[in-house]
Amino acid sequence: MHEEASLNPRRKVILAGRLIQYIHDRIHPHLPQRRFDTAAYPHPNLDGYIRLHPMSGTISEEEFVRNISEIAENSENFTCAEHRWTLVKHDHGVFCKNSSTTEYNNEPIVRHFHITYSQSYGVPVLWFNFYRRGFLHPMSGTISEEEFVRNISEIAENSENFTCAEHRWTLVKHDHGVFCKNSSTTEYNNEPIVRHFHITYNQSYGVPVLWFNFYRRDGSSLHLDDIVATIRTEFRSAIESDLIKSISQNEHPYLGIMFYHIHLCRTHLVMRDIRCNNYVLSWLSIFGSPLRLSLPSKMFQHAQ
Repeated sequence: MHEEASLNPRRKVILAGRLIQYIHDRIHPHLPQRRFDTAAYPHPNLDGYIRLHPMSGTISEEEFVRNISEIAENSENFTCAEHRWTLVKHDHGVFCKNSSTTEYNNEPIVRHFHITYSQSYGVPVLWFNFYRRGFLHPMSGTISEEEFVRNISEIAENSENFTCAEHRWTLVKHDHGVFCKNSSTTEYNNEPIVRHFHITYNQSYGVPVLWFNFYRRDGSSLHLDDIVATIRTEFRSAIESDLIKSISQNEHPYLGIMFYHIHLCRTHLVMRDIRCNNYVLSWLSIFGSPLRLSLPSKMFQHAQ
């Protein structure tokens, strides 16, 4: 594993400068060559990003939002991740993001591009960060959707030969995205309980979400109080004292039925100092533990 979590800032500036020059040459080949300056400035919403200097031309913020909304809408069905842009509604404004993978020195590099609006200059600003695989956004504890899919695909592949159903995960390709699921049986109050766990990706938070439902043999689902009663003793008091912020019930993002889920607002705080080859596996070992979700040691050996 490499020591740095991100490419050298100078290297990122050089690569980004070439990218913008390429875009300029393709769009305005008839115009004279011009130098595109870059500099390190703090991202308005996130840490660790570099921006390109706004050069010329203005646009209203309202028009900017319409533009990036159109870009996101028109690119959502593109099969290539490099061409897809996602609209992000943040507390401090709206921006557009794109993630894709390229290669640098014979190793895969994850590229993140964000487009925000500069009220001071009245123009869009292109932000970017390049990461080696296996590293997270610096100090954020988040993961890209592309890396998430790789992680759960690896979990499903490495667990398919496990004999115990509790340890097997299946990859599900849905019309609206990819997720991972697990089903197993346990016991509660001397009756068998079927547990369903699903792992999906939340684009707003940039983290995985653990969804779950527990069912009795007659098909009726356990209420939240019963589910909390099945939680491991050492975690139960903490969850009960802050239940609203720990477990919620919402509509499953792909299935359209009600599922419980571990609340995700604190996920990035827990994960931000963790460096691992498989983010989702490490995350699952932490957030699945209270629910007695067992992960065999062989699964971690495969991820090394």
